[in-house]
Amino acid sequence: MGSWMTFLSTVLMVLQGNQAFVNALRGTLPPVREFSTLVGEAMTPRARRARAEIPTNWFTDGLQWTTDIPTPSNSSDGIPLYLAGLFSLSGSWDGSGVLIGADLALKHINENTNILPGYKLTMSVSDSQCNPGVGIQKLFQQIFNDPQKLMIIGPGCSTVAEAVASTAHFWNLINMSPTASSPALSSRSNYPKYFRIIPSDTLLNPSRVSLMKMYNWTRVATIHQNRELFSLTTDDLLTRLKENNITVISSESFDEDPRNQVENLKRQGAKIIVASTYSPEMRKVMCEAYKQGLYGEGYVWMLPGWYNTDWHLQSTNKVDCSLEEMKEVVESSMYISTQSKLLGGEDVMTVAGMTIRRYLSLLDEHSKNLHDEYGFTLIDQAHYGYDSIWSVAMALNYSVEILKTKTFPDGKHRSLENFTYTDNETAHVFFSSLEKVNFEGVSGPVCFNEGDRIGIVNIEQFRGQCSNGWINYGRYCYLFVDTQMSWDGAASHCRDEGSFLVSILTEDENEALIKIHQEQSLTEVNRWWLSLKRSPGGKLSWNAGPNSNLQWTPWEQETEEMDSAKSEDSCFVIDFTSKFWRPVPCLTSSYSFICKQKAAFKEIVIAEDDVAKEKINWIHEIIWPGGGDEVPLDHTPQIIFREVKIYEGIPPVVYILNCIAVALGILFAVICLLFNIKFRNQRFIKMSSPNLNSLIILGCIMIYLSTCMFGWDSANVNSGTFLRFCQVRVWFFSFGFVLSFGSMFSKTWRVHKVASLKNPQRVIITDLHLFVMVGALLLLDVIVLFAWFVFSPMRVEETTLNKVKDVENQVIWLPYILSCTSEHSTYFEGALYFFKTLLLIFGVFLAWETREVTIPALNDSRLIGMCVYNVVLLSVIGAGVNLVLKNNPSVSYMFTSAIQIFCTTGSLAIIFIPKMVSVKKYPEGEAVTTMKNNPASNITVSTDSDIGLKDEISQLKAQLQKVGDGPTTELLGGRPNILRVRHFEAMFVSDASRLGTLMASSPETKSSEMADQMQQNANLQTTVGYPTYPPQPPQPAVVHLPPAYHHQSQTQLIQTYDSRSSECCPSPRTPGSNDNVKAEAKLEDYYEIKPYLQVDFNGVFQEPTEAGSIPFVKTYNSTIYYWTKRCMYIFFSSLLGPILAFAFGIVFALMDFIVIWLINPIIRLVHVITRFSSSMYRPVTRMLLDPIFESFGQVYRVRNSGEFTERSYRLNVSGLTLGGVESHHQQTAQHQHQHQHSS
Repeated sequence: MGSWMTFLSTVLMVLQGNQAFVNALRGTLPPVREFSTLVGEAMTPRARRARAEIPTNWFTDGLQWTTDIPTPSNSSDGIPLYLAGLFSLSGSWDGSGVLIGADLALKHINENTNILPGYKLTMSVSDSQCNPGVGIQKLFQQIFNDPQKLMIIGPGCSTVAEAVASTAHFWNLINMSPTASSPALSSRSNYPKYFRIIPSDTLLNPSRVSLMKMYNWTRVATIHQNRELFSLTTDDLLTRLKENNITVISSESFDEDPRNQVENLKRQGAKIIVASTYSPEMRKVMCEAYKQGLYGEGYVWMLPGWYNTDWHLQSTNKVDCSLEEMKEVVESSMYISTQSKLLGGEDVMTVAGMTIRRYLSLLDEHSKNLHDEYGFTLIDQAHYGYDSIWSVAMALNYSVEILKTKTFPDGKHRSLENFTYTDNETAHVFFSSLEKVNFEGVSGPVCFNEGDRIGIVNIEQFRGQCSNGWINYGRYCYLFVDTQMSWDGAASHCRDEGSFLVSILTEDENEALIKIHQEQSLTEVNRWWLSLKRSPGGKLSWNAGPNSNLQWTPWEQETEEMDSAKSEDSCFVIDFTSKFWRPVPCLTSSYSFICKQKAAFKEIVIAEDDVAKEKINWIHEIIWPGGGDEVPLDHTPQIIFREVKIYEGIPPVVYILNCIAVALGILFAVICLLFNIKFRNQRFIKMSSPNLNSLIILGCIMIYLSTCMFGWDSANVNSGTFLRFCQVRVWFFSFGFVLSFGSMFSKTWRVHKVASLKNPQRVIITDLHLFVMVGALLLLDVIVLFAWFVFSPMRVEETTLNKVKDVENQVIWLPYILSCTSEHSTYFEGALYFFKTLLLIFGVFLAWETREVTIPALNDSRLIGMCVYNVVLLSVIGAGVNLVLKNNPSVSYMFTSAIQIFCTTGSLAIIFIPKMVSVKKYPEGEAVTTMKNNPASNITVSTDSDIGLKDEISQLKAQLQKVGDGPTTELLGGRPNILRVRHFEAMFVSDASRLGTLMASSPETKSSEMADQMQQNANLQTTVGYPTYPPQPPQPAVVHLPPAYHHQSQTQLIQTYDSRSSECCPSPRTPGSNDNVKAEAKLEDYYEIKPYLQVDFNGVFQEPTEAGSIPFVKTYNSTIYYWTKRCMYIFFSSLLGPILAFAFGIVFALMDFIVIWLINPIIRLVHVITRFSSSMYRPVTRMLLDPIFESFGQVYRVRNSGEFTERSYRLNVSGLTLGGVESHHQQTAQHQHQHQHSS
């Protein structure tokens, strides 16, 4: 349409001024035809006949007509001034009522001698049929036919106005439209000479928004016809709604059939609906609303206010709904319309010199005349037609004076009657004068701003109206008649009034009648007839009204009166005192009654909105659907939950408890540190590298502190401080992990480095080397963390967790947390975790490689395995649980901090408690054995601790030389009397008394002599564990523990068992006697011996010959003691790990945070843990249970008035270990030397 109009306008510009062409065009016009064949279908036959009789000078092109309506005038004849009138007299909209107001204005202007004196204003009228094509055609006919037109009045339809206004200005014609309200017409660039009396439709939107805000409607929907008029208006409304925080749940548009769009409104739950269409399309929308149930008391429809009266009942043949259905959907809903103010106050004096009351009287009389003659129908927009003619007349009146005094470029003065289509100067005078127009019209104050009128918006409600004496409620009117009549008489009286005896269908209606009864001061009469009646068959029904079904009943409790009424035909009354219904006899009772009838619905102005002042002046109180005071909701009635954001931080109680646990952990770490510093020169502590032990403790303290930092709530500090805490806690945790585990693994690396050497050599690995290793690991962390915080700085991010619905308080809580993150934090965290994982794998590798090194003071392989086992196990469990608890930050923090505290405290306990126990048990320093027999055993290992003991070792060697030559590899290395049973090294002798004398009373005896004594009995068979069957003569033996048990080893003499007499040997004697010296071996000395095996002198393992083999070795108490203790070891060692795992599992289950898919993997994990922890926790179990069993088990020890001590020594000579007791004097000398060295 736009491109066609541009082309047409260009052609018209070319043709403009070409009078010859115009004359030629006039010559081609067809002859006049009958008027009656050209009118639209909307005209009645009477109107057609009336219009056919109009004395006009009109012509037609075969389809359209143009006419000049003669204007009666009582004034003297003057110079005629012609206006071109384009009105919609037929077609989709009947605007003939606008012409009624315009014609009345022409009459009043011509009668007024103060307006355009000497001139007579006349208008040539054409029917545009509300069609743009027809409107352009009529415009051309008006232009190219005499007489000369000064201005254009109309068109009334926006689509026609847009076409005409975009063309008429090429002929310097000003366009004044009474009723075209499209927002597009406000564009001065497209319509430079366009004015209008009716305000733009966008002026209605502020009033609509004000109503929504007044009644708290925050969810609305829109539906409009796909026309520029309605699209622009809707776009402006959507913008205003957004600015006022009103949600548009759906915005629909349609061309012909709105069924799908109305269905979508229903699907979205729309309750407040703004519709913008022409009236025929609105009938389609309302019909679909009826079919889909979008009507009734809970719905509000906001429609344009310029529809004709009873628009919803017209042309129903084009919609699939009956008249009753259309009335139902429109009258039962809340129907609010908005339009520009049509009429001023009744007593306001207008520009015509009359009041509004006088004007309405004259308009009504004039409309009747035109209706009778031409079939014109008066509408409210007639007032706009009246003011539009007055606006043009006022502008022309101003122009008369200007034209008289103004000198134009040609040096001549101008006059109104000399205006031509090429006269730009005169047209500009008209335009300027019209912009200055300001007067009081019948529709209110008239003035213009850029062509648009600034006016007042009327807010109207489509509601029922009742006759005098009747009271309106909802869609019905009620009449209270206090005259008492029988039931039949009351029903007859109501029928005579065109109504029916009242029926009450709902509880709201019942309450409304009670309220009206009170307000009308009718309290003296309490009982009033209802149309409810019981038939002889006992059925209750309403005998009048649209619905006879009994839907709701406020029965009174059974009484004798009600019982008697049931036995006969009974009628019912409403008792306003008790507010109940009760039956009474129909024939013998007389009561007052209430008549009921449907109300007559029409639009009533209930308020005026002064948009410029943003003030609404209420004229009438708004009546809500159903007659109640309840404002319709903007959504389907349901529980309304409001969303409230709440910060989900760490509860203070949780954080305080966690900090207390951290404080206790730090206290334990400080105790370990003080212990490490105090006993750093004790042999066992010195060989465990106390400096690195301090680093381990420092790292654990940093991990403790980071645990508190991770729980620091961002609500307690500002964002900047919280961000710094985020950075510091990452540094603390990373550094603490490296310091603790890096130091632990570096010590093990030193042992591994020495144990892995194949050739004997001197290796010096000091603590400084290990510090450098830990520093390198720290440097790696520094590089990663520095790159992280430089290239991807942290920021505080808000994360919304799962919503929590509080039904009781009707609140949806939106918990959120503030966390620290960065754009690439995942990659940097992954790098840190990767390096830490490699560090743990490296530690496990070192622990495995050094598992055979049997120097506990140096080797922590078993302890490292336990630490890594705890960390990895709990970390895996923690990662799985945190995945489930990610939306519960407080519980997640509790669990994570518990794991960190447990792992850190457990690592400290595993590393330092054995050292504390050793120092407690051996204050002077425990005897230290060397490593396992392998080629590297002769390697000289120099550490800081070993270097400090070099002198002491030299002194020990010198003292041993005093004992004798000592056994050598050549002398004892391959002798058959040296036998290794698993980890045991055993030496068998045949003469117990000789051996006791040599070892107890003569420590200076040559070792070679002891060997000779053993060699003398080389052919005798001796057994350990279980003997052969039949038993052999008992033989004493000396058993030494393996290096792993050196802290428990002493020279033990195994008691013998006489199988023939079942008598134990005599009690131990003091050393030096000739009797056999016997002693009881501790239970752990035999724990590693494989049961049911026997060993002969040649080292051959054999099964017992019979199941009844008699044990050779037994404890002091009984066999039950031995097996009980052994079973307890196995039981507690196997269950310690699973107990911890199941403890965590039970906690998770009670907290209800473990989902079902985690249960089976946890069970399988516990099974693996059980098998692995049996060997891993055995040392811990034994350390805890040994003190208990030692209190029950009696142990014999060698005693001699304090001259000899129980301390033993070991000397590694080519893998052979001999044991013995050293003299008190030698021990004293050794202690003095050690003291001097320490000093």
